Amino acid sequence: GGGGDDAPAVYRRGGLSRELTAPTGAKTTTKLHALWGRVRDVEGPQLLVAGDADDYGPQAEELALSRCGVRAVDARARNVLRLLSALEDSNRFEKLAGRLTSADDRGAVASWREAEATRRRDEALTDATTLQNLELALADADGASPGAVSAAEARLEALREEAAAE
Repeated sequence: GGGGDDAPAVYRRGGLSRELTAPTGAKTTTKLHALWGRVRDVEGPQLLVAGDADDYGPQAEELALSRCGVRAVDARARNVLRLLSALEDSNRFEKLAGRLTSADDRGAVASWREAEATRRRDEALTDATTLQNLELALADADGASPGAVSAAEARLEALREEAAAE
């Protein structure tokens, strides 16, 4: 790919890595998905990418933000905000969440996961309408909100009374 005078050309690669060698000779290789690099016989800035868009997108975005002088805190906030686009795709959400590096970010994701698990358990309790379904949902209600459990228990009691009266 190519662009204008200042626009980087983007080139897809099968894989990218950075190798660092310590003064002791020990080598460390890090897998990368985007980096500024050089393509033989090509002038101007060159952005090399590897993997799918979910892989190279965040790193390419960080490189571009850095090139434009945007502070790191702004880039970090963008990584967290990017999770919003993946709320309905659990695989994509987990992939993006796995890239967060600060303990605060990981803590926020853990809190969201707990809230989502509670919401799913509450929903299962609310959706259960038969005696058998309510009993099963209540048996698996660990982590559901107290209000949802109380409402389900009241519905279960009412269904048991109805069944006993028949």
